[in-house]
Amino acid sequence: MGVLIHRSGQVDYVVVGDAGKLMLPDIGRLRAAEGRFRGLRLVHTHVRGEALTRDDLVDLVRLRLDLVCAIQISPRGEVRSMHYAYNVPAEVGELPYRDVGPLPPGQIDVDVADLMSGLEAEFARRTRARDVQAKDGRAILLHVGDKSERDAVRRANEGIRELRELAYTAGVDVPLVRFLSYVITGVFAGIAGLMLTALIGSADGNIAPTYTLIAISAVALGGVSLAGGRGGLLGAAIGAICIFLIQSVLTLFNVSTFVLQIAYGTILVVAICLTAIQDRIEKRARQR
Repeated sequence: MGVLIHRSGQVDYVVVGDAGKLMLPDIGRLRAAEGRFRGLRLVHTHVRGEALTRDDLVDLVRLRLDLVCAIQISPRGEVRSMHYAYNVPAEVGELPYRDVGPLPPGQIDVDVADLMSGLEAEFARRTRARDVQAKDGRAILLHVGDKSERDAVRRANEGIRELRELAYTAGVDVPLVRFLSYVITGVFAGIAGLMLTALIGSADGNIAPTYTLIAISAVALGGVSLAGGRGGLLGAAIGAICIFLIQSVLTLFNVSTFVLQIAYGTILVVAICLTAIQDRIEKRARQR
């Protein structure tokens, strides 16, 4: 039998196994980045009186538990001793954990909260000085879901929120990345404004709303799904070129501005309908 105890002292899980092993539940990824522990410690019984096993130590290191403790039981069912281990910063070739015991229960005096606080600080200090051995030291986190499901939007929001927390615990500066995304978007919007000013030969702060429908129609015509998850820069560029050609042809025939707006709206509706039909066809093909 084993229990997973939160750092606050609350028992989160009670696990019942056989005489040889326990099947731990899925405890998620919270606080599981390098330099952070789960905030959970595993305390379980060894009815055969054996010390910490290899499985215990693997769970400690792989799941980044705060601590693993084995209570060794005598043949008479009494507590004989306790054996525990916890993760420690290690160099290459060294063991990534330290085990203590077996000790009689009366001789164990450890403050888990203080121990974990000091260890996390030491792990964090070493992590900041560690070289990233990836291709360019960066990663892209994606949420993949089925948008045809009824609660797809809610699941997507929850997934993005979880990815944001995961990126934060992994050391990614999420506010900086978000800030740079808005900055880049603003730079391109400024460039587009300068190009539009050069095209019409004047500046007008109220001209932008008239291009909203045109921009959305161009993106939809280029195959970009307005629900997200499909499309790219090339398709949006091709859609913009097509919209420009349609606008030029209609203007050449002296078509009214109101008719132009109707044409843009019609293109938008047709593009959305075609995208929906294509999604349904692909979904049926996957089900087969």
